[in-house]
Amino acid sequence: MKTRYFVAVAAMLLSAAANAQELMAVKCANGKYGYRDELTLKWYLQPQYDGAADFVNGVGIVTVLGKTGLVDAEGKYVVSPKFDTMEYFDKTFYGNRKVQGYIVSQDGRFGVIDLCGTEVIPCVYDEINKFLESLLIVVKKNGKYGAIDLSNVEIIPCVEKSASDVLNGKKWGKAVLQADAYRESMRYDAALQCFEDSYKKVSSKTVSAEIPSKNTSLKQEGNKYGVFDEDAAKWIIAPAYEMAYDAYNCYIVQQNGKFGIVDKQGVKTVACEYDEISINGDEALVARKNGKFQLIDLTGRMGNFTMFDMIGEFTGDGVAPVSLGGKYAVISEKGKLLTGIRYDKIEEYKGGVAKFSWKGYEGTLNTEGKEFPDILKKLYAEAFRAGTIDAYKKFMELDDEGRFKGDCYREMGTINYNNRNDKQALENWELALKYGVENAADVENNISRLRKEMMDKR
Repeated sequence: MKTRYFVAVAAMLLSAAANAQELMAVKCANGKYGYRDELTLKWYLQPQYDGAADFVNGVGIVTVLGKTGLVDAEGKYVVSPKFDTMEYFDKTFYGNRKVQGYIVSQDGRFGVIDLCGTEVIPCVYDEINKFLESLLIVVKKNGKYGAIDLSNVEIIPCVEKSASDVLNGKKWGKAVLQADAYRESMRYDAALQCFEDSYKKVSSKTVSAEIPSKNTSLKQEGNKYGVFDEDAAKWIIAPAYEMAYDAYNCYIVQQNGKFGIVDKQGVKTVACEYDEISINGDEALVARKNGKFQLIDLTGRMGNFTMFDMIGEFTGDGVAPVSLGGKYAVISEKGKLLTGIRYDKIEEYKGGVAKFSWKGYEGTLNTEGKEFPDILKKLYAEAFRAGTIDAYKKFMELDDEGRFKGDCYREMGTINYNNRNDKQALENWELALKYGVENAADVENNISRLRKEMMDKR
């Protein structure tokens, strides 16, 4: 089955569970993070954290004084800040059993907790390398690699020099058989039940009432502007800005010749550090700094941290071309890149499509960033018809996004196997799992069969 590597949480990109309110982390001008509703933009937790990530399953990762923990929508700690790092994972195991939790570290040692903070695997490992759908977890301890199961039972002792030695060693076949027996055991069921129970507990939490909204306006006193609370009849931000104007759900302000953003509740969400902030399209704000352009969404949160050479006009479809280093991509008003930064040219959108050119090929992109025609798919089909190692390698040189990388390695592995190049076949099939491939279960079965054949030859 398909192998997936764990990666660090890309702090601002995780989505909330379907039955829990989506609260997003927002970094404010004072460097602190708070939480607000993504749709209504109302605040739920005032800026107070040194770091934060969007809510997932009703909780969010926060950093306080260099330590990370989990907070719920009421501001209560589900896990007090005590870990050095915390990485969210979401994995489906045998029997369609879903496992969600966090890889955590303390004093340079890694372990696993469930969504409620219950320790599942203690922080005793140098590294938690990867989780496999065969139910084995490749780990590193005291500089050596081995494998454990979900119950933290050692299956392969940590004596190997590398993770690949664990996967390719003589002990692997036996370990997979142990994993097959394990997934039918009560121990496996109990381990998964722990994760599933923690999910039910955190996802059933309801969100407390938002912080009451203020009725604010921009007011001028002398030659300076500030933010005034109309109901309380007092200044929230005293007049200090040379210029200020209303931009949908926030105020664009200027101080000392630089521009920033204050939200409608008087929270300084973006410091006055930009040369210009302008309205682009229906929902986008574009900031310019040192000749580069950055997209800022209306919450004051950076929609995309990339500083582009150019950001085109957002049309009624909410997308625009951007360029960086001579290459082009498509971005949404929310700051999501809909394509890789790989095209030689993308024109402005007209009627829901934009013309593009790439490596001498031409076509159009829709508002989801999909190509018409799908050039890579067409080129892959040509490589598949050729059916040679060279054809696949040549295609992979063009596949700069790696869309078909796993498929190429799968097919090259099959060619190697048919030519009795077992070692190369094994390597290519493992790369197919690493990069992702359809029918991953078939590839994993091929690997298991080939390893058995190789062991029988010995």
